[in-house]
Amino acid sequence: DGKIISIRSKEIDAWAYAGNPIQWNKNYIYESLQTIRRGDWCFGIMHEIGHNFAPYISSATYAWNWNEEIFANFRMFYALEKLNAKVITTASVVQADGSFESQEKTYTGSELLQLYKSETDNCYDRTIGAGRAVEMGNALCYCLIRIKETYGWELYQDVFEELYSIPRNEEQEKNMNQWQKFEYFLSFLTKHAKVDTNELFSKQELQVIKSYLSTQQ
Repeated sequence: DGKIISIRSKEIDAWAYAGNPIQWNKNYIYESLQTIRRGDWCFGIMHEIGHNFAPYISSATYAWNWNEEIFANFRMFYALEKLNAKVITTASVVQADGSFESQEKTYTGSELLQLYKSETDNCYDRTIGAGRAVEMGNALCYCLIRIKETYGWELYQDVFEELYSIPRNEEQEKNMNQWQKFEYFLSFLTKHAKVDTNELFSKQELQVIKSYLSTQQ
């Protein structure tokens, strides 16, 4: 709605909380400011800003939103890519012997896709891509961005314009598991992209995704 989002330090039991103002745990601010001086836009704060654009801003349905943490990261990616902005965060990087090493990495703009694809425990290469039906938040974020690579942001703009115009029905939402919400969202993607589901995800990917999301409320 055009309002400026402010950030306030506060004693809270989390790193930060979304809202306006965003509440930032004062114990973490100094450390974050050290990387901000290196051009870092701050992954955590960008993530919380992403939450501020959740469906509640228009009292819209959550029947498609199977995991708001994924969509907060997805919105953050949109902003970083559009602004070619930089974030510095910890990545789990595969080594030559197949082990993983925790490293500080800098991602500029769309480079953040690499984090979601292969540099966290729940990335695409270690979950969906490996046929493992386990927590796959970053993997699904990667999949959403992969679709953007083919169809552009315009597809998502059309999808969200429609979804954010559908009034909320909490009775409907509470009876849906995450797979049902994912399917609902997918129906809007296929509708606006004018393609079959298999153009967006392989059958193998959908099997793995369904195996996990069906167990999550």
